[in-house]
Amino acid sequence: MSVFEEYAELYDLLYERKDYAAEASVFHSLIERHRGGARTLLDLGCGTGRYEEHFADLGYDVTGMDMSEGMLESARRSEAARKGVRFVRGDMRTMDLGRRFDVVQALFHVVSYLSDDDDVASAFDAVRRHLSPGGIFVFDCWHGPGVLSDPPAVRVLERSRGDLKVWRIARPVLQPASNLVDVEYTILSSRGDDAPLREIRESHRMRYFFLPELRGFLSRSGLLLVDAHPSWNPGGEIGSADWHITVVARGDDRNPETIP
Repeated sequence: MSVFEEYAELYDLLYERKDYAAEASVFHSLIERHRGGARTLLDLGCGTGRYEEHFADLGYDVTGMDMSEGMLESARRSEAARKGVRFVRGDMRTMDLGRRFDVVQALFHVVSYLSDDDDVASAFDAVRRHLSPGGIFVFDCWHGPGVLSDPPAVRVLERSRGDLKVWRIARPVLQPASNLVDVEYTILSSRGDDAPLREIRESHRMRYFFLPELRGFLSRSGLLLVDAHPSWNPGGEIGSADWHITVVARGDDRNPETIP
């Protein structure tokens, strides 16, 4: 599950058009609806800290966690760090931070990197242990019906800033028997017209989920699914064409399997 390790320096350029502020506002509205008054927030797979700076602006006491030391080095130099966000290295499947949070969130499809059933169970168990009483778990992921109705295709992304140019080619291979998509990334970059191209290759295995199995995974970890909708459309009804969904779960104290 080592992702973006080699090209953390290029990450923000590749996603410079992603509206982190608007997306943070949508997630904030979900938190307000399901856990009004929440103040402490743990963000899993925080990357370079772009979401964190906006959640700090919204008044949260934020901790960001990522597996990649390269990403965390960038995060610790970011605006989020200057706003008091703490960044720690850790694995969501085995994390033990010694404290609980009003909100644990995993944005930008972090949960879809949990390709194995045991990984999903371990991560959800760990999330449950880190939730305060009444706390919520908010995450987005790839949605099975959407992926199968509109299979992923080869995509090329090009970005530039000053003399830095970056190209990313994504070549996905659908594995329908295992609910997975294997994505081979080739990242090319150069500084200046006459500079040699630098090439990085990475493989990302992504899992798409169906709501009934998510509900089952959550329940077994002592979590109750309380909201699910198409991403960026709170209150909307999930359809077969929706590729991305957002889920909200909370600790289910009625569940006899709840983890203490």
